[in-house]
Amino acid sequence: MNNAKVKAVEDFEGWLLENEEAIEEYENFKNSEDYLKSTMKEVQEKLKGYMIDNKYYEDGIPLIRKFSKSYDEYYCKLLEANDSYIELHDK
Repeated sequence: MNNAKVKAVEDFEGWLLENEEAIEEYENFKNSEDYLKSTMKEVQEKLKGYMIDNKYYEDGIPLIRKFSKSYDEYYCKLLEANDSYIELHDK
């Protein structure tokens, strides 16, 4: 796993503070008319649909978590970081 991703999940609040401006720019871009009409958006939607159709989230990720203790730990911390982000974002 990429060390930067692991560090971000380990110290989510610190990472969020360090990257607050970049995150805001990214969110603005993802909501922009340019992005919403872009080929990139279309490709991402197709990839997401492919992953759903082939049960990657339903079957693949749980299997990876079973076979890799480090990935399972990372995944659990990622879920916690996601919950924290959603909680902060909704304020």
